[in-house]
Amino acid sequence: MNIVTGLRNELFRPLVQILVPGTVALAPYALIAAYYNPKLYSFWDKHANTFGVLALVAVIAAGFLLEDIGSKIELHWDKVLNKEREDHNADWKRYLSLRLKDEIIGQRYLERVVLRMKFELSLVPALVLALLGILWLNLVTSYWSWLAVVIAALLMCLLIWFVWTESYKSANVASETRKVILGSDGNGLHPSS
Repeated sequence: MNIVTGLRNELFRPLVQILVPGTVALAPYALIAAYYNPKLYSFWDKHANTFGVLALVAVIAAGFLLEDIGSKIELHWDKVLNKEREDHNADWKRYLSLRLKDEIIGQRYLERVVLRMKFELSLVPALVLALLGILWLNLVTSYWSWLAVVIAALLMCLLIWFVWTESYKSANVASETRKVILGSDGNGLHPSS
């Protein structure tokens, strides 16, 4: 495996799965905190590096919590997929026990599908939290008209629904890909003993 590719993957995964959902979820609440405590602006000006580190730590912590919530959604999808396809869980367990001589093309594809699915799974609760934060922020600041807020909330709900359904589709594609990998003609696949 190429070291640069490996490093790129190791840096890209946390960015997509942790930082983006954490930032989406916390951004409105940072503005709410500043609204209720105007001294935060002064702290930010005087101690920009400290503020940045604290914000990053908060985003990372939120991202990990959102990833955990996303894992709960993934368990739900696994139950749904196991009802649709009785061998779903068995295939997953067989896949996890594989030892490989050489990499299979389907595994690279599966990595991308799982990365996308993990992002989607973390983004669903992040968007819900962001929507609640935006509603709260507008309640205290009256920045937007209520018509604009209703339209924005409906659009956010559509986005949440879209990401929710896409996470199921990604889980389904991952399940099908594992099945294909497991059903291949031996190409270096050896179940662990």
